Amino acid sequence: MRIFNKSLSYTLKAVIYLADHANDGLVLSSEIAKAEKIPYHYLAKILQRLSKYGYIESTKGKNGGFSITEKGLNSTVSIIMKQIDGSSPQKECILNKGKCSGKSPCALHKYWDEIEKIIQDSLLQLKIKDLNTKK
Repeated sequence: MRIFNKSLSYTLKAVIYLADHANDGLVLSSEIAKAEKIPYHYLAKILQRLSKYGYIESTKGKNGGFSITEKGLNSTVSIIMKQIDGSSPQKECILNKGKCSGKSPCALHKYWDEIEKIIQDSLLQLKIKDLNTKK
């Protein structure tokens, strides 16, 4: 089951990578792309959006790179999802039957609303700094 679209997955990977390296100084975008297997040009657009909203800082030049900001560390996954991607967890059928609805439900449809609410509530509480894997 995939909850996030590819764009959002790449965005979260980049933010978490920067959170993991918050004490290491500036990080090159090429390092993030290689470590997280994100296409470089796609990552450049993601980093630009994250910088625009103040989740990360960009330093240009020979010794440039990216770093996560306090705002980025203290933001919830849900906030970043909505602001960067305009997205919430997936709305398509989790059984890959396209879009299901009350009129044309899949076998899990009646349970998915409750599960989705739990996921959304969790993402509202989950801060990027809590996802740091290098604590």
